[in-house]
Amino acid sequence: MFISSRKIRKGGFTLIELLIVIAIIGSLGLVSFPVYSHFSNKTYSRSSMLEIENLLKRTRQKSFSSLNDSSFGAYLDVVANKFVFYKGNSFQTRVLNEDFEISFNSSLELVSPAENTDINFLLGSGTPDNEVVFLFSPEGANEKSIRINKFGAIFIE
Repeated sequence: MFISSRKIRKGGFTLIELLIVIAIIGSLGLVSFPVYSHFSNKTYSRSSMLEIENLLKRTRQKSFSSLNDSSFGAYLDVVANKFVFYKGNSFQTRVLNEDFEISFNSSLELVSPAENTDINFLLGSGTPDNEVVFLFSPEGANEKSIRINKFGAIFIE
């Protein structure tokens, strides 16, 4: 009778094979997490800037179209890191129950202006009462700005 020293292998994985697969998956996760984190912060910052730009454009359009026969404006509160969009000729004389506030996140740091800023778009023309550049430093990206020129054009640079 012939006896074989070979064991017949039944299906399945050995412990070594499982450990190798777990090590490969773990190392891929460690490498990809910083890349994903950077991409996520950059995308979130860009999204916040686009939202602020669109709200400024909408506020200007309301003044231009003479909605409710009123001017509209935006007020930057640098302490609270937020914009207040209001109805009225200035932030001090605004209609309080018409305010809309938006806070910008911590990954979007405001560089300039360093003081509270009020920008009001004139009724009927939509031209701003002053030119403003909001300079932001997004986390992990180059500085970006939202510019409002003397004609009322609003764009990101």
